[in-house]
Amino acid sequence: MSSEPKKVDRRKFIYAGLGAVALIAIGAAAYVAMNPPVVTQTVTTSTTVPTTSVVTTTSVATTTVPTTSVVTTTVPTTSVITATTPQLLLPINASKYKKAPSHVILDFYNDKGPMGSPYRQVALVGNPSFTEATDIEINPVSFSTTDVFQAAFYQVADTDKEPPIFNWWVGQQLRTIVKRGLCADLTSIWDAHKDEYSSGEMNPFSVDGVPYAIPGAPMAYWGVIWYRPQLFKQLGLKVPTTWDEFMSTARALKAAKVTFPIYCPFVEWTGFIWLQELIVDQDPDFYERLCVGKQKFTDDVVVNALKVFQGMVKEGLFGDVATGAAPGYSFYPPPPPLAGWWKNNQIGMILCGDWINTVFTQAGFKPFDDFDFFVLPKLKPSVGQVLITEPDRPLCIGAHSPKKEWAFEFYDFLMTPEAQAELLIRLQGLASDNIKIPREFQPVMKRKLYDILAQGKWRFELRIWEALPPEIIIPVSTLMDKLAFNPDQLDSIIKEMDTVATKYWSEHPS
Repeated sequence: MSSEPKKVDRRKFIYAGLGAVALIAIGAAAYVAMNPPVVTQTVTTSTTVPTTSVVTTTSVATTTVPTTSVVTTTVPTTSVITATTPQLLLPINASKYKKAPSHVILDFYNDKGPMGSPYRQVALVGNPSFTEATDIEINPVSFSTTDVFQAAFYQVADTDKEPPIFNWWVGQQLRTIVKRGLCADLTSIWDAHKDEYSSGEMNPFSVDGVPYAIPGAPMAYWGVIWYRPQLFKQLGLKVPTTWDEFMSTARALKAAKVTFPIYCPFVEWTGFIWLQELIVDQDPDFYERLCVGKQKFTDDVVVNALKVFQGMVKEGLFGDVATGAAPGYSFYPPPPPLAGWWKNNQIGMILCGDWINTVFTQAGFKPFDDFDFFVLPKLKPSVGQVLITEPDRPLCIGAHSPKKEWAFEFYDFLMTPEAQAELLIRLQGLASDNIKIPREFQPVMKRKLYDILAQGKWRFELRIWEALPPEIIIPVSTLMDKLAFNPDQLDSIIKEMDTVATKYWSEHPS
């Protein structure tokens, strides 16, 4: 088995540390963009603060990756409760919610960086606000990367230190922690809000018909390409409508010396992005069978997808992957240089979930003028209208947390149209799936996508991160990152992917 080039090992080796630095910088910028003027109330509390130490281990892809051990220490801290006074889309009156007998802090474990803050802020607005009415405070505990977050969560998951609220993923990812008894049954919350969400909305957040999560953000859609309209206009490029036109567009961007004709950081989880797209866009039925162990990674559809990807890498259509995948880079939190790259026309196109709309909005870019999107043309047009969906930011309640009673109270509030409408402001660019919120409140880019989905007959496939068991998709994503740096190792990488999947399915028959 071949080893990674030294620069890749070094990138992985220091990934967690520099990721945290990147997170701080992004968080500061996002905070300024996302928060209106505030008044503050100061409360002194004792808070359990997670700290991390980095240990290096070797993954199946023979790259050195960080894992995390988490030590929790209770230290006196000063918690500043901020109450904002913007005009609300829908008035909030949280007086009906149960008041805690004493001040409660709900730690919100998440891997969303500054995106944890809006949930705290939503609890602080209204007359009275949720925090005022209940004396329950939301405390985001954000981790720099997904792998660091998961390691931290699992360190405390089976104990009374389990976070009362945390974000996760659906599909096999959710099933894994449900089997371990780490999530509370949220049927009562869904029943209380059944008239506010469309039929079937609960299904992705359920395991065997029982809901264990609520939506922390709207359904996200993958298979859309985000592009820079000014750059396209400058180069005389039109939105492509076929795969060949898409490839010609990428080549034209490269010929124009655009740094990243197509940008992807190829760090950690982002490896799966092009893998899932190139499989689904050939044969969505095969994709479904692959995700339950009925097809293999050595089958023709996967091999062809990886050969297409290999060709794109060799042509330089992703630009300098080493620069794009610097330590700590991901799509969320976004790389610190991303806004500058975009503004300076150094990025032509990005394939990502439509939640990246928030990244552009928070950076001050204007829809349609500074960024826009089109549906990626299919590799095989005969597959028809297919998009990959991601039930975004599922929020769970820790089954072992002694504070779960108050977590239920907060989630009951968070599901309301009033709280969801406020999230539209706080999440800047994301929509809400609560059907009681007027359409005109939804972000303009989401309305454009909804209009596209209203035309024709669309088929939706679950994102591969959720559709495959984590024991498969995590190492496979790392192997896709490896392929981006080592395209000549295609054959050995395919074998490694197949070895990972075959081992899992032999031990866990579907």
